[in-house]
Amino acid sequence: MNDELKRFFKSINFIDESGDFENTKVLKVILKKSDNLFEVHLSNDDVIDYEPITKLFECAKKGINGDKKCVVKMNYHNVTTEDVNEYVKKLIEELIIKKPSLISIKDSNINIDDEIISIEVNTKNEQDLIIKENKWFSKKLSEFGLGDFSITTVFNKENNETIVKELEKEQKSIDDQTKEQIEENEKIIIGGHIEGEVTPISNIIGDMKNVVLEAYVFGKEAKEFEKTNILTLKISDKTNSLNAKSFEKDKDKFHKLDKKVKEGKWYRLHGKVEYDNFSKDYVLTIRNMEEIDSKDEVVKDDAEVKRVELHAHTMMSAMDGVIEAKDLIKFAAKIGQKAIGVVDHNGCQAFPDLYHAVCDYNKGKEGTDRFKCLYGAEMNIVNDDVDLIFNNKEYNFLTDTFVVFDTETTGFYAGYDQMIEIGAVKIQNGEIIDRFDELIDPKRPIPKKITELTFITDEMVKGKDSEENVTKRFLEWASDLPMVAHNAKFDISFMKAACNKYGFEEFDKTVVDTMGLARYMHPEWPNHKLQTLTKR
Repeated sequence: MNDELKRFFKSINFIDESGDFENTKVLKVILKKSDNLFEVHLSNDDVIDYEPITKLFECAKKGINGDKKCVVKMNYHNVTTEDVNEYVKKLIEELIIKKPSLISIKDSNINIDDEIISIEVNTKNEQDLIIKENKWFSKKLSEFGLGDFSITTVFNKENNETIVKELEKEQKSIDDQTKEQIEENEKIIIGGHIEGEVTPISNIIGDMKNVVLEAYVFGKEAKEFEKTNILTLKISDKTNSLNAKSFEKDKDKFHKLDKKVKEGKWYRLHGKVEYDNFSKDYVLTIRNMEEIDSKDEVVKDDAEVKRVELHAHTMMSAMDGVIEAKDLIKFAAKIGQKAIGVVDHNGCQAFPDLYHAVCDYNKGKEGTDRFKCLYGAEMNIVNDDVDLIFNNKEYNFLTDTFVVFDTETTGFYAGYDQMIEIGAVKIQNGEIIDRFDELIDPKRPIPKKITELTFITDEMVKGKDSEENVTKRFLEWASDLPMVAHNAKFDISFMKAACNKYGFEEFDKTVVDTMGLARYMHPEWPNHKLQTLTKR
């Protein structure tokens, strides 16, 4: 381990007991003054195990010398599918602690295809929870330096059918009881009926005995232990919020209790409020609990002829909507609308969710009782935030020599992918005067999809020169000439990454993006006069 890394580990009180960081190097340190934060980038050839990395991150969170805030970013040269798979399993175990209902997916099959990770699930609830945590998975994997991934799910039909049959069997058992007994049993959750004056949660400022609350549940967590089991509820009466806990030794009763309590439902609760050392806050210990009618304000549409909203947005409309597609359909149908038009900005990602939500609502309905969704989108004809020129300087492209270049890479993330080919030509007065084209051996297998896209195979690059040497020759060949590329941001990112990795001067050449420029060029400009490029 080099001295620089030793000093950093010492500053955050981290001890490398297992020697996992022996070959790790400090890539760079960035001070973000606005956040008073040090961002330390470490590099290592192979992926380090989850446990030591997690321990390192925890030590870094405590700050450098217990003062300066610090985060660690990992960068790996070799990331395998097995590495990503192991980290996903660890993250699933971490998620199960927060959401015990996912316990059945602990040993589920995980499939990784490029940037898509598929997790096998058994129920719709598991599917929804995993999809809901998609951003959390992606953020964690990125923080661990493994790359950018999206999470999806694959249904295990056999397990799902078994679960459905068990639910049907349980439902049949319930149906054997009388209607009155069902309603009575469903209303009483814990103990018995509750009488007494209701106290607003906002009035609770300390220990209280025999307090009665009326609130709805907006979150719950079930934890099982050897001696007792704890159901923790997050409750609110819209004056304030509070945690409530129920303790149950019998596991069967605990499981039934967990099933009975539903998020979004209103309940009357009785018990005592005490300071909880574990939660570090005041908590209601529940003695009695029963379901009550919702106290939410009901929105009604009293118009004789219901309107149709033609300009709705879902959470798939960036910075313009926060409601999920299924909730939008439910709300519109609930207030009496027969249709709704959804026009998210610059995308149609909500269409599948809208379709399934409408299908679910229309089950068993016919004619005018059926709901309809109108699919649309708001599109920008011209995206004004497209970068046309990077590091702008004035050049006369009719007479000056310039370089047109392109790169092929092992993937789309410059943080750990690398170039496998650099191709370029020098142009002067409209004619090619010189060429540069070299393949690069990435010292790792080229992904199948990259080969399909570029037609570059492992055999073609085997034995070719390194990225460092080819990049150096290309930069010397291009000299200080201006450059042109299509989708320039992508190629620039890999050039900058290479310069940073190999200690070259910063890549600050003037680059024109033909993809962005084409959007602004008149269709009758085959002989356009692009004489002087200036900032827009």
